[in-house]
Amino acid sequence: MVPEYIYIEGDEQVLLEALEKGKLQVISDGSFKQQVGTAAVQLRTRHGGHVIWIKCLTPGKREDQSAYRSELIGLLAGILVASWLRLRLQSLAKLRVRVACDGIAALCQAFSTRPLSPTAPHFDLLSSIREALRVSNISWVEQHVGGHADRTKTWR
Repeated sequence: MVPEYIYIEGDEQVLLEALEKGKLQVISDGSFKQQVGTAAVQLRTRHGGHVIWIKCLTPGKREDQSAYRSELIGLLAGILVASWLRLRLQSLAKLRVRVACDGIAALCQAFSTRPLSPTAPHFDLLSSIREALRVSNISWVEQHVGGHADRTKTWR
C-alpha cells in the first residue's frame, strides 16, 4: 500500500509532539463511486492546525471494490503513517493515538481481536491492518464518528 498523495500542512515537529503527548488524531474516510474506491486521511493535532493529508486509491480488482474496502484502506494508510511518525521519536514509551472513522463495520473489524479466516472478504487489508497495529508500539483508541451519509439516515 503506497498512498498516491501525502502532504504536510503546518509543522511536522508539532505533529510529532502531539503524538508524544497522546494528542494525535487519525481521521479516515473511504469513498466508493463509479466502481472506484478511494480514501482520504488526516493525521492532525486536536485543533487541526497541523495536518498530514493522505489520499489513496483502494487496491484490488474492480469486483472487490466497495465503500467498506475503501474505509479499510484509509484506516491502513493512517495507521502506517502514524507508525512511521512513531519511529521518528526517541522515546520507547507506548504512545496513544485516536483513530476516527465513519465506517463502523470497517472500524470494528480492523480493531477486532477475533481470528480472521484467509477466505474472509478483504482478508488482505484486514490482516495488514491488524499486523500494523500489533507491531506499532502504539496504543490505538478507535472511535466511530458520524459521516455525511449518517446525516441522511434515520437511526433507531
